[in-house]
Amino acid sequence: METFDTHTGHNFLTKEKVEHSMDAHVVMEEAGALFDVAYPASGYEDPEYGHGTVPVVKDGVNKGTPLHKYVVRTDTMDVLGLHSHKYAETGGVPFHR
Repeated sequence: METFDTHTGHNFLTKEKVEHSMDAHVVMEEAGALFDVAYPASGYEDPEYGHGTVPVVKDGVNKGTPLHKYVVRTDTMDVLGLHSHKYAETGGVPFHR
């Protein structure tokens, strides 16, 4: 039976020098993965009326809130995702220290 040797062959286990603290925030910053996001409402162009329409929540505590929202990088305007109105908004990529 072959066994796994935890002391050789793996860069993370045998590396003598630590290049950074391995703190997630540091790694994200080095990778350019820290950025601000915006949450614009998701809609569509109504073919009957020829203008944009944003579906909203019909009732309850969120009545009138856009039903869906995009997650958009504010520096590049790239769309990163699409979420329901219930998705919590933050000013950037969620990160907790």
